[in-house]
Formats: sequence, C-alpha cells, structure tokens
Amino acid sequence: MRSDGKMYLGRGQVKTAFMSLAAEVEATVFMKLLFEGGEKEKDISKLMLHPLIKKAHKAGLLKPKEKEFLDKFAVLRNFVFHHRNVIAKIKAVPKHWEVFNNFLWIAGDYVATSEAIYKNNPDREKEYMKYLERSEKRLKEILDSL
Repeated sequence: MRSDGKMYLGRGQVKTAFMSLAAEVEATVFMKLLFEGGEKEKDISKLMLHPLIKKAHKAGLLKPKEKEFLDKFAVLRNFVFHHRNVIAKIKAVPKHWEVFNNFLWIAGDYVATSEAIYKNNPDREKEYMKYLERSEKRLKEILDSL
C-alpha cells in the first residue's frame, strides 16, 4: 500500500505524517483481517487498533515481530492522540525526536510493504463494499451534524 505518511515525513510535516500513518497502519491491519482472515466487515469495522492487532495475531496473520511493532505503535499513537503538546515535548529532546522520527519511518515502511493477500473472492469483495458504503454513510452523518 502506498504511504502518504512517508511522503509527509519526507517533507518534514511530522504531525500530518503521524496522523496519516496512524490511519494507514490501522487500515493495513483491517484489510488483512477482512481479506486474509475472512472476517465480516460488521465485526471489525468499529474496532480500534489494539483490538484489530489482537484479532489479527490470534488469526495467525501477523508475525511476532509485526505484532511487537504494531503494539508499540498503538501505544504511541494513543498517547500522542490523547495528550496535548506531546509532539512538541518530544521535539524538545533531540534524542527523543530522532527515535520518534525513526519509528515513524519504520511505520511508513510497514505500510508500504504490508499488503493483504487478495484472492479473487466475491464474498470478500462484498464485505469490502459494505465497509465502504457504511463508511461513506457515517461520514455523511457526521458532516451533516456539524
């Protein structure tokens, strides 16, 4: 899968890269579950990253190193999203900033090299269409409520 997060990192747009990578990593695990794991869209579409990782690991879709990386990414993602000014605090310590940036590059590489194994399967395609339709409907509801 192409990683917009890596593109933003390359431009030095770290906050945008982080947000993009968070969505891309979650989408990558979701697609593995949907296409390789045969999960129903309705059973996984509302799960957040940690539960998706656990489910994918339990289904044998993740190698141990992948799971270890994804668990660390999920913890970092949750911490950054739920604590104000974290990226500025990370940036204030050069060693932390370097580690953070390197980890984001690893996340971008994971997204760019991890693809769900797709087999021509009409049932999987229908599940994916349900997901897309439900997502578009939910986005419209959210935007209409603003």
